[in-house]
Amino acid sequence: MPFKILFSLVFPLIALNSCSSLQAAERAEELLPASTVFFAEIHDPSAAVEGFLEHSYFANLQKLDAFKELAKSPQYLQGITGLRFVEFQIGMSWQNAVKTLSAGGVSLAFDPKTEGVAVIFKGEDPEKLRDLRDKVVELARKDAENKGNEDPYQVKDYRGIQVYTTKDGGFLTYENWLIAGNKGELGKSIIDALLDGPTETLATNVNFKKAKKDVGAGNLGWAFIDLDPLRAAPSKDLQKLFSGKAENPAGELLLGGVMESLKTASHLSAAIHAQGNRLALNVQLPYESAETPELREYYFGPAGTGRAKPILEVPNMLFGLSTYRNVSEMWLRGGDLFNEQVNDGLAQADSNLSTFFSGKDFGQDILGALSPNMQILAIRQSYSEEAPIPAIKIPAFALLAEMKDPQTTTREFRRIYQSFIGFFNVVGAMNGQPQLELDFESLDQGELISATPIPELGEETNKQAKINFNFSPTVGFSGERLVIASSKDLARRLAIAKQPEGTSVASTKTNTEMVINAEQLQLTLDDNRSHLIAQNILKEGSTREEATQKIGLFLEFLKLFEQADLQLSTRDSILDLEIGVQLKE
Repeated sequence: MPFKILFSLVFPLIALNSCSSLQAAERAEELLPASTVFFAEIHDPSAAVEGFLEHSYFANLQKLDAFKELAKSPQYLQGITGLRFVEFQIGMSWQNAVKTLSAGGVSLAFDPKTEGVAVIFKGEDPEKLRDLRDKVVELARKDAENKGNEDPYQVKDYRGIQVYTTKDGGFLTYENWLIAGNKGELGKSIIDALLDGPTETLATNVNFKKAKKDVGAGNLGWAFIDLDPLRAAPSKDLQKLFSGKAENPAGELLLGGVMESLKTASHLSAAIHAQGNRLALNVQLPYESAETPELREYYFGPAGTGRAKPILEVPNMLFGLSTYRNVSEMWLRGGDLFNEQVNDGLAQADSNLSTFFSGKDFGQDILGALSPNMQILAIRQSYSEEAPIPAIKIPAFALLAEMKDPQTTTREFRRIYQSFIGFFNVVGAMNGQPQLELDFESLDQGELISATPIPELGEETNKQAKINFNFSPTVGFSGERLVIASSKDLARRLAIAKQPEGTSVASTKTNTEMVINAEQLQLTLDDNRSHLIAQNILKEGSTREEATQKIGLFLEFLKLFEQADLQLSTRDSILDLEIGVQLKE
């Protein structure tokens, strides 16, 4: 048991050679072959661990009732006991063991030429590393002997360096380096670089050097993928990835620009940054936005000039997304963007939608009436005690768009909306659904047209009403602003809301921005706690007590977060995708 726990903490250690090369490698990339296609590095794992343990987030995590219950479980206590045993055997705490192993960083790499994976630790001190190695090896051998197993290590020699091999690979220590791998050929090339000094290595790879420069300093860790050799690989999955085509319109809308850049990008890099209570992952691809092909202008705009507007702020906002997408242009270019099967479906949908919109072409006349700037927002709903309250409470959501010709488009969408409600009432009546009652409301600079479900007699204040009572579908017009919302309340808020000041669309190169408010998400889920518990019982086979504890743990966990966000932008010939999490103070 202690031996297994130890292996979950550190890689097996091996022999030390005291020789030193004339041109000693300073970084892990100087030991790896130039054919390496994947490289990831954490600069100082010990500092990262220490920062996490000292952060208020960890203290808050320990205060959760669910965490306190976990700390009392037999599995947790058994794990802690095993960890303490290992610490006693090696003569140091696990935090000091991490520092001894990786004070200079830890790296993971893959080389397709040898099909080898390597893990490279740069330790704090050769003597400390050697001492830790000896204790771990001795502990592993004693554990194997007590269980009647063979010696887990077979010692071999390569150029004067002892290499301990196992059934899964081999590992060695040299000065303050600890190296583990699964392929002998890769291991030999690393030893050669240790003894002879770095020559043609990953550090000399042109794509790697550019990626490292673009990522810059000040991150906790980073990763590199060399796309050029992957693009030339015969794998069908890789060829599909680099084809630049999505399988459906939704995927194209979300990732079409990213797939376009993958077609020609030489490499991909990613970096993790931590600042205060924020943790962010940045993924970067080289991309010249000014050279955007005509096919994908709908995504980036002409010459890459398309910019998202700041997200419109409304009270109790749960979700906000602002993006630049010329959906009309994407729809009309579907023949070049999608495969035959998808295009057949789009042609059928276009025919049906044109009929619904009184013969108007859906792509050119309906979608074409709107500008590329659009937003999708959602809020947690509040319900009146004097009206039916649905048993399952769904957030209100809305599409916010800009009309190119407000006068013409308002008249057209007003007519279409009323026709839609009439059609819905006919279909709903045949299926026993509540009828919708139209309502018109004037605003200072526009109007709202809404439809509210009519409760049956005796159901006016039902607190377990049908899901339909989450919706009062509304279309709103205010100047150039068009709002299509699931609730009248949200439509009104968006129609009269003012655009955020001080953040003009010209001052940013953001193509897409998204925000999720963790507090509103937690409250929305809590509104449906009983339903979530029931679903957990049905799907997971849990008891009510177990399901209540699981859902409660998840909802408590959400309280530790402020928000999650995403931003896709172009800068300095780079396409940058940032995904961030903000912790609560």
